[in-house]
Amino acid sequence: MGLAILVWLTLPAQAGIVHGIVLEQSTSRPLARTEVRLLRVGSSGDAAPIARAMTNLAGQYWFPSLPNGVYLLSSSRLGFQTAVYGQKRPTGPGMPILVEGESNLFAEIKMFRLGGITGKVVDENYVGLPNVNVVAYRTTLPLRIAAQAKSDDRGVYRIGGLPAGRYWVRSAPLELEDGSSMHPTFAPGTTRSTDARQLDVLLDSDVPEVNFQPRPGRLFPISGIVSGCPKDAKMVRVTLSSDTGRKETTAGCEKAYSFSQLSPGRYEILAEPMGVPVTVASWVELDIDHETGVGLHMVDLPTVQFSARIGDTTMFLMPDIAQQMELRRRDLAGITETRNLSRTLLPGNWEIYVRPTPTLGFSSFGASPFTADRSRRMPEAADAPILSLRDGARASAEIGLTKTPGRIEGRVQHEGRPAIGAPVYLLATSPSVRQRVHGLVEAQADHEGKFVFHGLPAGEYRILSTVDLDEINEQSLDHARAESVTLTDGATKTVTLRLYEVR
Repeated sequence: MGLAILVWLTLPAQAGIVHGIVLEQSTSRPLARTEVRLLRVGSSGDAAPIARAMTNLAGQYWFPSLPNGVYLLSSSRLGFQTAVYGQKRPTGPGMPILVEGESNLFAEIKMFRLGGITGKVVDENYVGLPNVNVVAYRTTLPLRIAAQAKSDDRGVYRIGGLPAGRYWVRSAPLELEDGSSMHPTFAPGTTRSTDARQLDVLLDSDVPEVNFQPRPGRLFPISGIVSGCPKDAKMVRVTLSSDTGRKETTAGCEKAYSFSQLSPGRYEILAEPMGVPVTVASWVELDIDHETGVGLHMVDLPTVQFSARIGDTTMFLMPDIAQQMELRRRDLAGITETRNLSRTLLPGNWEIYVRPTPTLGFSSFGASPFTADRSRRMPEAADAPILSLRDGARASAEIGLTKTPGRIEGRVQHEGRPAIGAPVYLLATSPSVRQRVHGLVEAQADHEGKFVFHGLPAGEYRILSTVDLDEINEQSLDHARAESVTLTDGATKTVTLRLYEVR
């Protein structure tokens, strides 16, 4: 597979021009009202968007008067995989465009529809069950919801908008007309993810006939009284989350709330006042396998004293450093809130993100009391350290930073030439280092095939450049014989990569 720069020169013009058309891959029909972005490739390999356009009714776009440089073109539209001009594969890198002087390029972009999973949910007589919530998950633990849909009056469902990859499908708990009930069940009919059918979703197609029969089982309610309301609050919002989704209800202050049709499993419940500033809340985590009363008493929000440790010095976070940090509250159903560092937070589990720079890296994390640092108890659960805040907690969190982070740089080659625009993937082997790097990290080779990863903590890493793999994980890196790099504090490692191809 060759990566090259394509330049078409035509009649003289005032400056470089890039224009073209966006088409649907399967039908070659023009895609109107599709956003096209023009990105300029910098010397570091980063591609920054500098202009955008919307295609007209004929799917056409136009970028006139461009200065000399190397560019990438991408297009995006709801229900379609984001496309880049010149891709050899739907999820691969694009072909950079060189604009020089009076160059004029007509660039055709073809877009693939996202994939889907279809099937039928049936009862004990193989008759379709309507209004069943069916959830798709990536095949990793803990379960993370990818998308969901409801079965229609025939029991038929379709979960769309799925990127290519491997998934599980599971029904949510269901109560039937005669009072009997069904437990959450993975296709083809098991309550355990280890026995679930793994579904390989491809773009522009559906995985068909994923039919299954939910298993019968007793469902039960959770209820209780909400107390501790602020003076001016009259109503309370109560949110129940699990790995099959969220439910929400309202209740009067000092009144009862209730959730029905629940199956045995892990749950989170959050209560917060409505119509007034949120200064109190209540949050609980619990495993439930029977009808349960859970009283929710709202108390003052947790407070956190954030500090930074740089070398041997601990200090309050300066504004310029705090701007590089972000908090994301995650319940069992997914992300609920994203915000900057704050002293007062809702109770629950918060992921800590630090955006690396060439002179700032995320080296460590610790929280007090011990139970507030959930990362120590579940290191594989997230791509960021986790701060766990209970009702009314008073906690401190120390974010260790280094002003001399590590750096991995190098070149990607293919058939002896620079692999322009090739993606480069970096994965830390240790879960704790992976949390501080925030999972899989990606860079892009520039017009000379160069790439760089900066702001890295010390540790062991695997590195690979490829356009042929849909998923990058430990198994695919092993299969591709990815290179290993050991990085020490403040060190720079230089590597030369050959573009990996599946043969």
